[in-house]
Amino acid sequence: MPDGSRNWSDLTDDERTVYAARMQVNAGMLEAMDHHIGRLVAHLKQTGAYDNTIFVITSDNGPEHNRGDNDSRLATWMRFNGYHVDLEGVGERGSWGFIGPEWANAAASPGALFKFYMAEGGIRVPLIMSGPGIAPQRVDAMTLVSDVAPTLLDLTGTQVETADVLPMTGRSLMPLLTGEADRVYGADEPVGMEVSGNSELLADYAAYAQRVGVLEMPEGYDSGEQIEANTLAKLRKQYGWIVIVIGLIFLALLYGLWRLVRRFILKPRSA
Repeated sequence: MPDGSRNWSDLTDDERTVYAARMQVNAGMLEAMDHHIGRLVAHLKQTGAYDNTIFVITSDNGPEHNRGDNDSRLATWMRFNGYHVDLEGVGERGSWGFIGPEWANAAASPGALFKFYMAEGGIRVPLIMSGPGIAPQRVDAMTLVSDVAPTLLDLTGTQVETADVLPMTGRSLMPLLTGEADRVYGADEPVGMEVSGNSELLADYAAYAQRVGVLEMPEGYDSGEQIEANTLAKLRKQYGWIVIVIGLIFLALLYGLWRLVRRFILKPRSA
């Protein structure tokens, strides 16, 4: 587990109940997604479009690890916007959904860590493709999300004008899907990546950044600090008027107190 993680056995009974419910909600969301994809498949079959449809199912990078129950500023925001983190109504409207870093690390297993990190837990995601020209199989070759678009162009026979257009950075997976190849990237071909200032394979990432014109992060950039700064800026923009009103009320109270002190305590005695 990552440094600073809580052990399940160290949580109170109430905490274990809440976090078990949160993971049940997470599983319920996956089941709901599966259900609605099934509805879409049934609709396409009913309309006769199923045999001419290509499905691509993937996800965002890494499980979300942030918590919603350990930040007083977030708690204030939730109160103003009708959200809560209580067990009552968990997963329902108004419930702030999160699973925390420990469940996020478990969800990424056997990869380590989660979103915002360059370990496999932060970058490895599901990729399911189905449709005409794709045989049922399981493929273990490493691929990138940028490979999906050129694959769809191949599957649909779409020609792309390349004159005066920068080429795609991805590669078609068709040789892999048809069995003509067993990998997309060579065993000795490095792939450098970056997310929120975190990177690995730095020399190869630097070459990639120069090739595609990546805007580098400023010196000392920290993704956690930047997220916090962005959040505070949004809070100030949305609720700044409340701070101003409270300030004016406070000043009015101070003024009233000063008038009372001046009238009853500092009032000069008559000769």
